[in-house]
Amino acid sequence: MKMKKILSIVFLLSLVVSFISITPNINAMQIPEGAIIKTDNNPDVYIVKYKNGKQFKRLVLNPQVFESYSHLRWRDILTVSQIEMDSFIVSDLVKVDAQTDIYQLVPNGDIGTKVLIESTVGYDLDSAYTINLVDFGNYVTGEVRGIIDTDSYPNETQNNIYTVNRVVDGDTIEVNVNSVLEKVRLLGINTRETVDPRKSVECFGIEASNKAKMVLMGQNIELVADNTQGDRDKYNRLLRYVFLEDGTNFNKMMISEGYAYEYTYNTSYKYQVEFKQAEKVAMEAKRGLWATSVCDSQSAPVSDQYNCSSNVYNCTDFSTHAEAQSAFESCGGTANDIHRLDGDNNGIACESLQ
Repeated sequence: MKMKKILSIVFLLSLVVSFISITPNINAMQIPEGAIIKTDNNPDVYIVKYKNGKQFKRLVLNPQVFESYSHLRWRDILTVSQIEMDSFIVSDLVKVDAQTDIYQLVPNGDIGTKVLIESTVGYDLDSAYTINLVDFGNYVTGEVRGIIDTDSYPNETQNNIYTVNRVVDGDTIEVNVNSVLEKVRLLGINTRETVDPRKSVECFGIEASNKAKMVLMGQNIELVADNTQGDRDKYNRLLRYVFLEDGTNFNKMMISEGYAYEYTYNTSYKYQVEFKQAEKVAMEAKRGLWATSVCDSQSAPVSDQYNCSSNVYNCTDFSTHAEAQSAFESCGGTANDIHRLDGDNNGIACESLQ
């Protein structure tokens, strides 16, 4: 009798093992290569692409563009969750069939601008899509984007090594550059506010600031520019990555440890894919500001008019600045800029619409 029970258990275990071995990865199969996806509460449609372990999505600009691709069918559009949508990195790089030039696209409603990139250094070419002439023609041509001449950074010496004089907050520091005190805004990240007199101290802002002070204060660092971004922001702060003496990318470290969000201002940047992945890992591990209940006391009120629970709007979704500002403030302003409408964290949404 005992032997029969043992054999029955072994048989059941073998069935379980066999089932596990043949069960497909449902998540991977739900959104296949080349799929067209959207969410319930946003009409924007994207085409999915996978390359070298990364997953990208590219906006289909308008119905005319959609129908110009014979393999696309409206009935094949998959409706996905916001979490699934956000797991894909937005691609803005394209090339036309049978051509080698790479362009960066800037959508604006049902139209957009295309910018020829003379140097692809700093861009993730894995994200580039091949498009047809109809798609290409729906974007007007903008100014050519080439290599930024290093002579445009007159304050920096050749080795770019400096000592941190002061930490302003988690994403801004002050360094002595050739006897001039320069404020530096860290590229690709954003931390909660602690020093802006117009705003209250925001959740986990102090922790981020203290972490930056602990790691950077009085230390020698390397400042590295990114030729996909500007030299300075509108507040005249240098825009740079910060590398520690051991080679650690401090910007990425702040995201990985849950002290900062990944932050894209207008265009993709050199480390965007890495930073987005670091944020995803930090969120899943509930590190720092992502920990359960850490920032619950400062959660923003949910508006009846706008979706304030997930990132579903872009500035191109609004016709006027007033409309964008209304959505921004309804969702909690800088304390809960879930849609990333306030690019420079100054309390004004979608300044490009002004």
